[in-house]
Amino acid sequence: MIDRPPEYGMTCHCGMRVTGTNEKGLVSLFKKHYDTGEYHLAYELHQNHYSFSKSEQEIVIEKAILQREKQ
Repeated sequence: MIDRPPEYGMTCHCGMRVTGTNEKGLVSLFKKHYDTGEYHLAYELHQNHYSFSKSEQEIVIEKAILQREKQ
């Protein structure tokens, strides 16, 4: 018998894997990781990646958040 809840996960381009127990929570955690995550910010600084274009993952996260707000 398995006692653990299901896990949802996404891997950021910085290498950090973000996991949650439901999709809504995962979207929130992933957005927080992008905005204020220490590891992600350090990666961006190290890579000198100051691109103004959004990554595919950022676009997916924004669409998910907009979809959730519509409901």
